Amino acid sequence: VMKQPHGHILRLIAYVFVAELIGDGCAFQPQATVRYNGKIRSGSVTSTVLNRPWRLHHSPQDSSVGDESNLDSNNDELQRRRFLQQCLTIITAPMLAPPQSANAYGLVQFPCERPLLNTYHIMRAGQNLMEEGDIISTNPLFLTNREAALSPKGIAQVQEACKILEQNQINPSVVKYSLAASSMDTTAIVKEALKVGQNRLIPEFTFMDPRGIGKWDMMSYSQTLPAIFALDETEAGKDGKLGRPPPNDDGTPNETLGEQKVRLVQLMSVLETQFQGDTVLLVFPDGGTPALLSCMMGGIPFNKVHELEYAPGEVRLYQDMESVQTFYETRQQQSALNADYEKTLQLGKIELERLRELDPATMVSKKDLKIEMEAAEIEEQQRQRDEQKRIKAEKEQEARLLRQKEIQEARIQKQEEAAQARAKRAQDAALQRMAQSGSAQSPSEAGDKTIQIAIGGVASLAVAAALATGQSDTDQVGAVSSGSAAIRNDTLASPLNATISSVETSPMLNATILEDSETKPASNSRAPQDVDETSGMPEALPQVTLPFGNDVSSNKKSLYSDPVPTMEEKKQAAAKAMQEYMDQDDGGDDWLSVMGQLIDEDGDEVEDELDTTNEWQ
Repeated sequence: VMKQPHGHILRLIAYVFVAELIGDGCAFQPQATVRYNGKIRSGSVTSTVLNRPWRLHHSPQDSSVGDESNLDSNNDELQRRRFLQQCLTIITAPMLAPPQSANAYGLVQFPCERPLLNTYHIMRAGQNLMEEGDIISTNPLFLTNREAALSPKGIAQVQEACKILEQNQINPSVVKYSLAASSMDTTAIVKEALKVGQNRLIPEFTFMDPRGIGKWDMMSYSQTLPAIFALDETEAGKDGKLGRPPPNDDGTPNETLGEQKVRLVQLMSVLETQFQGDTVLLVFPDGGTPALLSCMMGGIPFNKVHELEYAPGEVRLYQDMESVQTFYETRQQQSALNADYEKTLQLGKIELERLRELDPATMVSKKDLKIEMEAAEIEEQQRQRDEQKRIKAEKEQEARLLRQKEIQEARIQKQEEAAQARAKRAQDAALQRMAQSGSAQSPSEAGDKTIQIAIGGVASLAVAAALATGQSDTDQVGAVSSGSAAIRNDTLASPLNATISSVETSPMLNATILEDSETKPASNSRAPQDVDETSGMPEALPQVTLPFGNDVSSNKKSLYSDPVPTMEEKKQAAAKAMQEYMDQDDGGDDWLSVMGQLIDEDGDEVEDELDTTNEWQ
């Protein structure tokens, strides 16, 4: 004890006891005082303190001291004893006093018998999209996903809760919210409705997370939540240490109510340490976590936690021990709520047995089923789009072939029209040349002479052929008639027919033919005859004198040369040559085909881009 920081005081008291115990009637003088001549260091007294710590009175042998001095010494002794008693009381009083609890702030003890430093209002976020899709989600990794954001119904619920806060004239100075997507959306609505500053919005990363349910995560919300109610009601116990959901392998924790309590204790301790005298609004993403906090405040058994379950968008004001207990007692008296809760428990027990009978290896979450359904739906939509594209491509191909056919027909028609136009121009040019060559003669003379030359040549050939083959007179005359008729022209039909008729009835030509036929035996056998080298005619053939002028031979070809083609034959030859030219491959079809393919490819790319845009929209 002497080595303690205040050990010098105890040492001084010890010196007093030693002086009291010294014999020979030693006593203090009335005027004696304790003189401190040294320094105290680390609870020890230096040697100078002990030099003359007490000034003693004279010994009784001193004869100069009278009776009055003895009386004074007795009074001094009484004062000294009183001083010693007071010192002993000061020293022993702390040791004998009962222990008192520390008045430290920050660490909140539950139930909250001592008043809290802040005023707390507790609120649950509105319904999120996962709950709307009948999926329960407790994995902390997925809480911030936008698929767990507020649904339209949840937004309306939060707006109604903000109206309740406004009606009660509550303007929170601190809004503590979870990082779950639904809680963040709820806080944003509260900020706009109550005009809370951004600096008063405090996010919470861990302590406000919902309870992890392990393998039951992402199952049906309407079926799994009653099963959790039944699990906690029957197995959790008053302190919530039992009733653990099955474990999972995807990172979702499987927690008991007792483990979740640890996070809530830390949450309240931080708030009580960080803020004092503030109005705090707590925004939780689920209904079980704020219900557990209410049970902790009011000292309610944890297995009754779901009787205090928060509904989506519900807000409870001024939460402390007294208010929670009042709310719980009031609820116990509401038979309708109790009947609904009992019904939920009965359904939950049945569902709990069903979940426990399932093989964990074959369990498939509802979210996975939803994803598979969405994937199948997307695949079906893609198949329909591909089918529509295929049908459209076939129609486009048919339209393309039809266009190509029309183009080909139009090109052929143009070629035919061009050939006809060229043939007409050639015919007009030939007629014009004939008109120019016959301008020196009268039209009738020129035409008669031309026709006579043609008919004479044909008739001579026919007569020669008849004599050579030994035909009868009738056959010879018919040959002349048929040969003459073979060269008829449509443009010269009338003069030519008249000339042929005159030739057939000419007495001179007929007489010559008859004369030659009488000298010839009427047999079909042909004797070898010599051919005149100068004229190219057989010597036995008679010389036929044609009734034409002398100027015919100088202007016309020989009778034995190739026959002159008629105008119709020329037109046909010209049309045939033009058709052959036009039928030649000039690369036009290939060019049209390539251009059509490019147009179709551009159209397909535009359609793909439109389809992609529609899919993202």
